[in-house]
Amino acid sequence: WRASSGESMHVLATSETPDFMVKMVEVFPSGDRVLTWGRERTASVWDIAVGGEVCSLSSTSEINIAAVFADGSRIVTSGVQSQVATIWDVPRCAVLRNLAHAHTLIGLAALHSGDKVATMTHEGATSIWHVASGDLLRHFGTADRDLSERHFRIQAFPQDDRVVTFGIGSVTIWDVAMGEPLHTIAFDGLDDIAISQGGDVLVTCGNGKVIVWETNTGRQLHVLQEAPKPRFQESSEDEAIEETIEEDIEDDWPDDITLGSDSVHAITDCRLAIGLGTALDPSGFGPGLSWRQLP
Repeated sequence: WRASSGESMHVLATSETPDFMVKMVEVFPSGDRVLTWGRERTASVWDIAVGGEVCSLSSTSEINIAAVFADGSRIVTSGVQSQVATIWDVPRCAVLRNLAHAHTLIGLAALHSGDKVATMTHEGATSIWHVASGDLLRHFGTADRDLSERHFRIQAFPQDDRVVTFGIGSVTIWDVAMGEPLHTIAFDGLDDIAISQGGDVLVTCGNGKVIVWETNTGRQLHVLQEAPKPRFQESSEDEAIEETIEEDIEDDWPDDITLGSDSVHAITDCRLAIGLGTALDPSGFGPGLSWRQLP
């Protein structure tokens, strides 16, 4: 879509297969290509300007997770219930190497330097791999913790080789070179996080709150209050249904927070994305915040 007009530019993915579905879309850091993957055991790289397919990557299983490297030359993917992460060479549309694990993979992150990739398995362990050699460089994480304390998602910082792992109760920023935690932030009922383009700000959401943190210190900067949650008018006919709906949405009501050219979005189940504009200024949060309730 063209953002300035809302007009459709290209239809990138179609199929005659009845159960075809595009599961995820990720724009390359360069902004000129997009990665899509779905149920047909393939991931496709598309040229945004012309709408043509640049590369089709065929996997042995349905692709479940993927990440694009900063320079766009490589992609890492893994399948549903898979214990293997596959690194692809995009210019050659070929497999560069496979990284075997002892447990099922649930998270992938391509580090900013381009020579390392981070993988996370279902028991909460994170591994750092050297792309060229396939060597395991570091192994750390929350595998030895109780289930409620384990981390199950991972993100890479956009400007350096730090990574963030998180679960429902905490967020940890890691020094990849040392395999040591830099800061751990406790957050009860965490749903999602987002990292600013400059890497200096981390935003968390969950339990009806959106909180801004400073990544270098782990210090809390601001609590962004949630919008009023909806109330349903009761009637004898629909009372039971309305009470059930109200209970289901009570913890995860969607909010949209906007500040200047930067925005933080918490959508339906509290998923976050920091808007692409100027680097998010931690000192800029204040009375200018505006709220919109999403349908």
